[in-house]
Amino acid sequence: MNKPALSRCFPLLVCALMAQLCRIAPLNAQALIGGDTIDQSAILDIQDTAKGVLLSRLTTDQRNAIVKPAFGLLVLNTTRQCLEANIGGPDMPGFEIPCYGDS
Repeated sequence: MNKPALSRCFPLLVCALMAQLCRIAPLNAQALIGGDTIDQSAILDIQDTAKGVLLSRLTTDQRNAIVKPAFGLLVLNTTRQCLEANIGGPDMPGFEIPCYGDS
C-alpha cells in the first residue's frame, strides 16, 4: 500500500476500531452537577445547597398529550397541584401520586 492510500484509509481504520471497542465495552456514563463526588448508585447526581431541581409543570391535559410516556416519568401536575409519576407502561400510562411510607 502506498503512503497516500494509507493516509486515506487510516481514519476509516480508527473509526472501525473505535466502533468495535464500543461494542465490546459499553460505556456506563454518569453525570455530576455541582459537586465533587458522584454517588455510585446514581446515573445523575445533582448537588446544591441553595437551589433545587425544577420538573416540568404540566396541566392534566398537557400530561395526557405526552406520546408514550416512559415508566417512571415525573411531572408536576398544575391542575391537581401534585407531583405525579407514570407507573403504567408507555402504551397504557397510569399517572399517580408517588407512594409515601410503608404500603
